[in-house]
Amino acid sequence: MIKKELNNTQKYYINNYLYVIMSVVKIGKRFYMYNINYKNLKQSSIVWIVFFSIGLLFVGIALGVFTYHKVDSKKYDKTVKTYEVIPNSYVNDEGTIMFKPIYHYTVDGKNYECTSSVASNFANIDQVQEIKYQSKNPSKCISPDEGFYILFPGIFLFIGAIFTIIGGIGLGSVRKKVNIYKNLAMTGRLVKGLPYKMVDSDLTVNGVKIKKIAVEYKMPDGNTVTLFSDPIMNHQTEDADRLVDLLIDDANPKNYYIDFEITSSFDSKNNKF
Repeated sequence: MIKKELNNTQKYYINNYLYVIMSVVKIGKRFYMYNINYKNLKQSSIVWIVFFSIGLLFVGIALGVFTYHKVDSKKYDKTVKTYEVIPNSYVNDEGTIMFKPIYHYTVDGKNYECTSSVASNFANIDQVQEIKYQSKNPSKCISPDEGFYILFPGIFLFIGAIFTIIGGIGLGSVRKKVNIYKNLAMTGRLVKGLPYKMVDSDLTVNGVKIKKIAVEYKMPDGNTVTLFSDPIMNHQTEDADRLVDLLIDDANPKNYYIDFEITSSFDSKNNKF
């Protein structure tokens, strides 16, 4: 019996054939034709996570202040008319005249006064104003101008909502791209060795504009379009061949992935199942 030793080329194709069979047969395991580097995409998502976290923090502070004032306001269960309001002016550090009115009112024949905790640059000279006070402690009151307190948590809530929405949209777009890239890794067409240039992305980190790859690509219909990569977070501008690779879905050319090098899964030395 003659034994024939396999050469390296034959071993390579046999190993890759077995790799494909194992990938397809294994239950719940997707087979990816190409290796995609998600590092830049994950690093850019940190920006959106920061936005989202800041938004939640602001929203949490606003809701906390709202809740506190709602609970605290229940203590002020009575109302009364003032008989005198003293403007109580002072000059702040910026040289502006400010007013923190002192309210005088009577409860059960006894006179009380309380000073507004809100300062403003105008004075309400109306001597008869309605205020709320605590029936258990009439010296505690809420002045009419303290309604402005609602403005500050309202601003926090507005800012927090904007940051949360922006962060949520950003994270959603990252998730969408991940799914697109996974599909491209299975069914996309690989175009190797395209010329490119580096352009500014919309991201700025520590005052430095993050670059991205721009490629002029001729579509199947003959039109030439400019395709852009994700922001290159590691600041890489070129590799050894000074060309880039493109992975594109011919059925939907809006779905594509650009990197300095895209390798086939068949080229992987250690295929894991």
